[in-house]
Amino acid sequence: MSNIESKQFCFPKGINSEIQRGITLITSHPSVNEILEVRLNTEDNSVDAVVAVQLGLPNKWMAEGKSPNGVSAIEAVTFSFPQSFPIHAPIVKLRADFDRSLAHVNPGSPEEAVLPCIYDGDINELLLFQGLLAIVDQIVLWLEKAAMNQLIDPNQGWEPVRRDNLENIIVADSDYLRDLVYGKKNYFLLVFGYLKVKKPNSSKHFIYGQVNSFLLKVKDLDILFREMIGEKSSYGRSLTVIIPPDKLPNGEFKIADKYLPENVTDVGSLRERAKEFGCNKNFERAFSLLQQRLKWLDSKNATFPIAVILCVRRPFHLIGESSEIELVPYILEVGAPQLLAKDDKTPVWRAIHKYAITPKLLQKFSGEQQLPENKDIVLVGCGSVGSKIAMHMARSGIAPSIVIDNKNLSPHNAARHALLPEAINKDSTWFGSKARALALAINGLGQDSSYFDADVTQAVHDSKLLKKLFPRKAWAVINTTASLAVREALAAIEPKKLPLRVIETSLFAEGKVGLMTVEGSGRNPNSVDLIAQAYEVMRASEQLRNAVFVAEDSTSYYATGQGCGSRTMIISDARISMLAAPMATGISKMLAKGLPSKSGCILLGAVDENEMGLGWKSIDVPPFHVVPINNDSSWTVRISEPAHQKILKDCANYPNVETGGILVGRIFQTQQAFVVTDVLPAPENSQRSRFEFVLGTSGNMLEKYLSSCNGVLYCLGTWHSHPTDSGASNQDLQTAKKIANSRTLPSVLLIRTPVTYYAVSASIS
Repeated sequence: MSNIESKQFCFPKGINSEIQRGITLITSHPSVNEILEVRLNTEDNSVDAVVAVQLGLPNKWMAEGKSPNGVSAIEAVTFSFPQSFPIHAPIVKLRADFDRSLAHVNPGSPEEAVLPCIYDGDINELLLFQGLLAIVDQIVLWLEKAAMNQLIDPNQGWEPVRRDNLENIIVADSDYLRDLVYGKKNYFLLVFGYLKVKKPNSSKHFIYGQVNSFLLKVKDLDILFREMIGEKSSYGRSLTVIIPPDKLPNGEFKIADKYLPENVTDVGSLRERAKEFGCNKNFERAFSLLQQRLKWLDSKNATFPIAVILCVRRPFHLIGESSEIELVPYILEVGAPQLLAKDDKTPVWRAIHKYAITPKLLQKFSGEQQLPENKDIVLVGCGSVGSKIAMHMARSGIAPSIVIDNKNLSPHNAARHALLPEAINKDSTWFGSKARALALAINGLGQDSSYFDADVTQAVHDSKLLKKLFPRKAWAVINTTASLAVREALAAIEPKKLPLRVIETSLFAEGKVGLMTVEGSGRNPNSVDLIAQAYEVMRASEQLRNAVFVAEDSTSYYATGQGCGSRTMIISDARISMLAAPMATGISKMLAKGLPSKSGCILLGAVDENEMGLGWKSIDVPPFHVVPINNDSSWTVRISEPAHQKILKDCANYPNVETGGILVGRIFQTQQAFVVTDVLPAPENSQRSRFEFVLGTSGNMLEKYLSSCNGVLYCLGTWHSHPTDSGASNQDLQTAKKIANSRTLPSVLLIRTPVTYYAVSASIS
């Protein structure tokens, strides 16, 4: 029948118009000669359309009617249309006697039609995106490659044995197992944790199990076997046997370069398959050991699953892998004392290998770079923001290795915490250590994380606690607590005792503004420097100023219990996630590329007008200039680079006389520091002379400044210059005393000479 004639094909009754149109469209393909048969399957109302597909084979093969490996020049291909077509694509089937040893063939019994894997992706998506003829293109291409033995492309990689749609699942860390293969032993024994899952409406079950990355010794088997034969429940511990390929005389592994269909059903065929895979000697050694150790035990008719993984050396790397070792898993359900039937008819279940949750796996699927193993991270604060940052990082394979929080979970945390209350405990309150809960979640993602229910502020005066919480080998500390006490405590610890740089996160304005600060090299600038400078940046921006520096709205907080200490900010989970996600991304980038070489950094993110996006900007913050007060005091003045440049410019404008101005910023008592973020110019009525500077009082410049930031930044004192390199004069000291008597807050007099700074505290004479 020609392509034109096929349009007049008489379809059987009961086939809907959509499927009829689909079959007619298939006949329009240039490689389709005719419709051989159309039948309606009464069981599920699917429709099988069998068509003759003409392949483009070499002339010699065309003359012979087939390729050397048995692919016919004209193949009968079945397109099995579901009733849901065109939402769902037809299943493509080949004749039952088609060569199953070819690659890209789904597993099945010899009596069933062969199901080729024709598309690397979801075939339903291919149908909806490119149309039905694209599926025909794929099967024609597949058949022609099959005829030419080109289904396996060395550039793409070796196609693993197809094990699609199997019910038994073995989860294992493939990298770990492959590393074992290159060890010196003939086989390896590991714990197999399993769950028996009963099939609906059936007495049968399938196995879901995970291989534990812990090697067992032969002497451990007796203990494990006694545990196994006593296990009557649907879950327990059993054994995994890892069988490497045999070695050739030159020490190289035997290579299995022939693609074989998956047809193992019992121990006899498994033994044969081990031979074909080049694992025969190691297979027999392992099974001999198991029989010896089990023969003295009696399981009393109970059975237990044993996982067997054959490690096969392929001629080149597997698809999507850098390794040539293919892991082929099976499950034997056996009893003791007789491990195997005499005739090798002990059933063997084929299983799917799924990758275990590991940092490498998570990094791969997150698109993250694999990081060195020494990138340990300490997270302080396991609340809403901290938990979300930690879990974003954990799902990228770069979780914090230590989490710290001295608070417990409370019911209100469920509104925006990354973790969820377990449904099994829904009748009891959500309670327990925040740090412990977060560490357990991270551990569940295949990463080691320790937790401490500790008060970080105590580490300032406790060297043992400091070393325990903050290992010197760690990469950085992430502070998500939004606690002033924690911030100042960390800043107060000398860099010699705490060399780790601190990355701090904060939210402002009910989550409309996010802030992340990164300390500089040598922890200068530190977190208190950066937060003070961030206030100055936000004050200078109209958008940020209007959002952040407003009078506190009592409706933006809610009492979670009794007492003023139980208040928490009102903010949605979505808003926190919107801010926490880019923070986690920023930290990941710094992990990959490194922290700023010298300067610190301020990152500010503001929610846009439609509250669906964020705009972030990064501000480089050079080291602060640190000036000791009276040269013998524990207090210091820390001057930002912008403030320093303003002072230098003013001194350059008045080189022959004393000049000066007003210092603004914040005082940090714990660190004993005046942090200068900006300098206000001298009022117009100020007096400058060779030996004296008198600060004027005209105007309301300082009041305007204070109101622009709602008093978050304030006056710290004054500065003036000395034309020569001289320290504080007697007059400067007397002025300091007068200021000390007139102000409740500590104040500072800063002196700039042509070469350096001097400082006098107004509270220290």
